[in-house]
Parts: sequence; C-alpha cells; structure tokens
Amino acid sequence: MRYLMLVVFILFTGCYHNIPTTSKVETFLNYHELEGERILSKPDDYLGSNDMEFKTQLEKKYTQLFGDKKIDFSMYDNPTLQGLWKVNNTMAFQCLEKKYLYNLEEIFEILKKRNIEKENYIVNKTTYNYVEDIFGFYILFGDFSKANSLKNEYQSILKSEVVPIVYDNASIMGEDCKLYKISDDGRSISLISVNIKEGPKIIFVSNPGCDFSKQAMKLTSATPELRNIFKKYATIIISLSTSMSYLNDMAVWNKNNPELEHFIYPHQDKLQGCLNKFSFLGGPKLYFIKDNKIVYQIRGFDPRESKYISDVYNGIKQIGIEI
Repeated sequence: MRYLMLVVFILFTGCYHNIPTTSKVETFLNYHELEGERILSKPDDYLGSNDMEFKTQLEKKYTQLFGDKKIDFSMYDNPTLQGLWKVNNTMAFQCLEKKYLYNLEEIFEILKKRNIEKENYIVNKTTYNYVEDIFGFYILFGDFSKANSLKNEYQSILKSEVVPIVYDNASIMGEDCKLYKISDDGRSISLISVNIKEGPKIIFVSNPGCDFSKQAMKLTSATPELRNIFKKYATIIISLSTSMSYLNDMAVWNKNNPELEHFIYPHQDKLQGCLNKFSFLGGPKLYFIKDNKIVYQIRGFDPRESKYISDVYNGIKQIGIEI
C-alpha cells in the first residue's frame, strides 16, 4: 500500500528532485556570479567564445537544478516565485532564448494576480522592478507591440521609456540581411535590406549606453582616414538593449554624421538572417569580413588610443583594403 501511494504521489506531482526550491534558486544565482567571473575574465580564443561557454554552462546548471520540464510557477509562494523570476531573468538575458521570456511572462501574470507585480526587488544592492524588467525584455526581443501595451498599462512606471513606431517592409522579408533604420525624428524605425556579403566589410557593433563604445566611435570619426574607410565599408549596428531611450540621440547623430549612420539589429526570429553569426550583446565589437568570412575581430576598446587605432588598421589590412 505504501508503495502504491508513493507511485500515485509521483504520478501527480512529478519527481520531487526537480521541484525548484529557494535553496536551488540561491545555488543558481551564486553559480551565475562565480562562473561568470571565472569564464568571462579569460582571454577569448575568438570573439564570443567566452560568452558561448558561459551560456552553455548556465543552461546545464539550470537543467540540473530545475529539470527540463515545464514548471508550474503558480504552486510557489512569493519569495520562491520572486527567486525564480531572478533565475529566468538571468537566463533570458544571457542566453537570449524566448523560452525564458515565456517563463517570465507566466511569472509576471502570477505576480499580477497576487497584486505584487509593481514591487521592486534587490540584487547585489541594486534595485529592480518587475514591470521594468518585462518591458525591457520585450524591447530586447523586438516585441514592440507587447512593449507598447505594457507601457500603456503601467504609464507611471514606464513614463520615461520609448517604444518606436515600427514599419516592417513586407517586400524585403525574404532578404537575408535586414536592419532597422531610425527616422529623422527618432520616433520610428523602418526595416531595410543591407548587403554585407559582397566585398570587404566592417561590422561595428556599438552600445549607445557604453562609454567605451562612444570613445571608439568618436576616435574613429575624428581620424580622417578611418572615417573615409568606414564611410565606404562599414555598417554600424546598435547592440541589443533593454531600452530604446537612445533613439533621439541616435537620430541626431545620424543627421550630423550620415556617412556613419547607426542602424538597429532586429532580434526577432522572423527577421534574423546572415547577421545572426555576430554577437550583438555589449560593445564595442568590430568584425572585419572578407569573402563573407570573419577574418579579424576586435572586442572592447583599448583606452590607449594608439593601440585601438593600430588594431583597426590591422583589421583593415586583413580584409585587403588599401590604405
């Protein structure tokens, strides 16, 4: 009889080992912090290798702790649920996979039913907000419709956030490489087709919120020879972000520097094509492409300006551009 009761218990509740607990949440968050410090501090064998290793290790740890089955988040009390939010928040950002965003959406709806979705929470002495988090992920994953709906629902919390009007051009949906062009007034973005497969190319990934990205672009722009080379061969792409508050500033930059125009990477499954081989998290990153292959890369900005310029010139030579 006891054996039968145990079988029934397992059938109705699943394996107890895979039920998330507060201790598992803490284990995962500690692992994320320590493993991230270990992996991301190593020299990269190639651009993005550390990021890929970190993502792989996080996914393994997540599966080890929480299993690979769908979790019924409604069964957990508020502290555990809030911990699971932190876990899936981390996974969504580090792995850029929608399954973790879907988990966040489920948790958010439960928080909403419990009337605590507007609350703040703290991680490492930094204050975060559930509404701001889910909004940021909608922006990050290019779901502008949901971002706009959320902003309308929580205007007091999201009043400073920007959701652009989006124009998707149906006639270029079949094109392999697409980016969003920022309008002159910074209020809208329009999908355009770009060509990075023919001839030598430079892909410059810039983060508007990063001082190093700003310094790299400023130095590139202020060096006449580099500016001319970038004008002819470079495509400048804004890295993935949880906010688009930079749009107006970028519109001003593009107006004043049309030869160094910044575009937005569309992080949406239906729009990803040839650009998905590049990393668009953080910045600055520079990819030098020849015969449609990455032959040289620069990650970050060396504060020694002469070193940065030397590295850029080296990349230019690697793809056969005459100086």
